[in-house]
Amino acid sequence: HTFSYYETAQLDELIAFLNKVHKLAPVFDFKRAKENARILKIKLQEMCFFPHFTTQIAIVVFVTDLNDKAHKKRIVQANLRLLCNCSAYSFHRTRNKLGLG
Repeated sequence: HTFSYYETAQLDELIAFLNKVHKLAPVFDFKRAKENARILKIKLQEMCFFPHFTTQIAIVVFVTDLNDKAHKKRIVQANLRLLCNCSAYSFHRTRNKLGLG
């Protein structure tokens, strides 16, 4: 799957913000989060569903933490949403649309 210039710029911006969140709170695997961000962009484009940028960051961190087998303790969703400035409605709506819960 190839991205247009605009989509690539958006993906790069998402990865840059993920890096900032990781530096602020290193509770997830950044390398895996970059790959999850790319997969999320592809899936959202196929669905023609484009949530807010902060919601995308929260979903990527949530999925990365959810699939991390090295740690048993998970990120508290309320704290994650607060860190990313994401509303509960948009977070859970996006989760349900993507089939994550």
